Order: sequence, then structure tokens, then C-alpha cells
Amino acid sequence: MATGAVLPGFQDTALACDRTVLLRTAPGHATRCAETAYAEEFTAAERRLAAQGTDPRARWEELERRNLGSAAPGEQGPAPYGRRAAGAGRGAGTAP
Repeated sequence: MATGAVLPGFQDTALACDRTVLLRTAPGHATRCAETAYAEEFTAAERRLAAQGTDPRARWEELERRNLGSAAPGEQGPAPYGRRAAGAGRGAGTAP
């Protein structure tokens, strides 16, 4: 965090976090996240998609899109090999 690769709102959430949850998008695909309103919204969406009988591939795509859209605003630093990370410099975004 000292390098500034993670924006302040995300840093504050990470430092204040005393509990994390796993956001599962598909079997074998999970992202660890601070227990926040975002995690609750993600879990609600996951349950809604399952209850609606959404095709597993479509469910995975929707949940992955949620995760990628949420994480990108928190990135700021360079990606491997000097490329800028997706979402670089877009602002603080919403803390995870």
C-alpha cells in the first residue's frame, strides 16, 4: 500500500477490515473481499441468479463482471511489464 498501487478508499477499507468473505463466481473461482455492503450485494445477486435458474455460464459471467467492475477503480499502479493496470487513474471508486 505504501507504493500507492491501491487508492486511499480501498486502503482505508483494507486497514479497517477485521473480517473477510469469499465471493464465489463459479466452482474454483473466488475472490477474497472485505465484509462490506458490496459483499452483501454480490451475495444477494448470486442467490438471485441461482433462484432464477440462470445458466451457470451466464451466472459466472454476471458475477465476474461485478467483481471486475468493482476492483478496477481501486487499482492505480503499473501492471506487470510496465503496462498500466485496467482502471488506472480513474479515481477512488467505491471501496470493496
